[in-house]
Amino acid sequence: MFSRLRMSQKIICGFLFVVLMLSAAVAAQIQAMKELASLQDIGMQKSTDVLEVGHVMETLDMSYGTVADAIINRKLDTSKEELAELERQAATDAMTLLSLVDTDEEKGWANEYITNFKAYIAIFRDEILPTLEAKANDAVLDEATRISIRAMADRIVEKRSNADAPLARIILSLENDAKEADALFDTVKTKNITMATIITFLSAAVAMLIAYLLTRNITNPINESVKKLDSAAGQIAAAANQISDSSQNLADGASEQASALEETSASMEELNSMIKQNADNAAQADIMMKQSLSTIGETNTAMDAMDRSMADISSASEQTYKIIKTIDEIAFQTNLLALNAAVEAARAGEAGAGFAVVADEVRSLAMRATDAAKNTAQLIEQTVQKVAAGKEIVGTVTVAFKEVAISSTKVGGLLSEISDASKEQSQGLSQINLAISQMDSVTQQNAASSEESAAAAEELSSQAASMIDTVIDLRSLIDGKGASTAKQSPAAQKLPSTRLSTIPSSIKKIPARPALTVLPQPKSSPQKPPVKPKAINPKSVIPLDNEDSFEDF
Repeated sequence: MFSRLRMSQKIICGFLFVVLMLSAAVAAQIQAMKELASLQDIGMQKSTDVLEVGHVMETLDMSYGTVADAIINRKLDTSKEELAELERQAATDAMTLLSLVDTDEEKGWANEYITNFKAYIAIFRDEILPTLEAKANDAVLDEATRISIRAMADRIVEKRSNADAPLARIILSLENDAKEADALFDTVKTKNITMATIITFLSAAVAMLIAYLLTRNITNPINESVKKLDSAAGQIAAAANQISDSSQNLADGASEQASALEETSASMEELNSMIKQNADNAAQADIMMKQSLSTIGETNTAMDAMDRSMADISSASEQTYKIIKTIDEIAFQTNLLALNAAVEAARAGEAGAGFAVVADEVRSLAMRATDAAKNTAQLIEQTVQKVAAGKEIVGTVTVAFKEVAISSTKVGGLLSEISDASKEQSQGLSQINLAISQMDSVTQQNAASSEESAAAAEELSSQAASMIDTVIDLRSLIDGKGASTAKQSPAAQKLPSTRLSTIPSSIKKIPARPALTVLPQPKSSPQKPPVKPKAINPKSVIPLDNEDSFEDF
């Protein structure tokens, strides 16, 4: 499992193990210091407790002076004040003493002291002071009173001795506890010093062992890596040569593409001009056809009106023909009447001669009216025939005009479609123009890319040289030799001397072609910015932390 770790992980694990050992040693020392500090605190506390018990014994000793002063000097008011202060101090000492003891035996001694000291104070308060108050006016105490007070004083001394003995035992017990804590402190200190010495030497030995293992297992993979780096430097040198050739080919292709784009641009400009002219002509023809359709519509309306007029004329001619027929019939009847009148006038002889003349004139007028009616009828009949023929012609012309109107409408629709198609063609040419512009931009990018590729080849060559220097430094570092005595790697001889001067000047800066004049077109999508060449990371070329390079570690 450890052999599968990376070099950095192995180093970290080694140092981490040493740090953990040192941390364990430090933790053990900290725990030991805490234990020693606790033992030292116990010893100091016991010593402090001894001093506190000593203060209680001092209070007990001072109380006897208060009793003696009351008996000798008999200043009862002062003695009462001192008694009150003594009782307060006794209560405080009792609480202090009970807080110091921690064993049952010591607590029994403390309670024994409190009982005897209370009895001590009770004898002084309840027996001696009342006796002295009773003899306060006597300058000298009588013998009986002195004997009584001496007896009470002996009892007080007894209670004082009984209270003092437990305090002495408590002090002795506390001193023994302090001595035990000191002895344990010395024992723990000696043990901790021994453990610290052992852990220190053990940590040093383990650290040296880990350093030896890490050094042995790192130098072998690094030597293998140095060999691989040397081989990779040669491969990078060959790749730099290939990149240089590719940049040259790319530059030539970009130059040819720029020339082809210029020719295509000129042809597209001419074609766009012709399509624009066709679109303008189609638009004008569409306008004229719309005007013709309007005129044809008006003509159709006029022809319809003329057709109705011809129908009216034909109808009037028929009515006139009927009237002429009636006049002809009247003339015929008049002629018959004139013949009958002439026959009657001939029968009358001379008397009817004048009437015969009138009848002859009437018959002559009837004959003339008949001839006129016949001529008029013939003329009207011819007129009706001509009107009928004209009506047929007008109908034919009307149908023809309607067909012309329909055809004109279809022609107008075709012209509109032609105009729309011309506009679409113009828009299509605009898109083609945009595509050519983008191709021009791509050509510019290709030219820039060829320059950047050449620069990248030069940078790659520089990195290969730097890699070779790194290999030499690694060898010097591993073998312990000076960098000046290291031999140059054979891969350094293969590095190309690629420069920007190898790129043809015709593509270092291709002039932008003029924009084509086109009809209004939709907004095109923004052109993508030229793609910058990706920076080469030496670690991505030769990953030193690759697990496969140190699989034996």
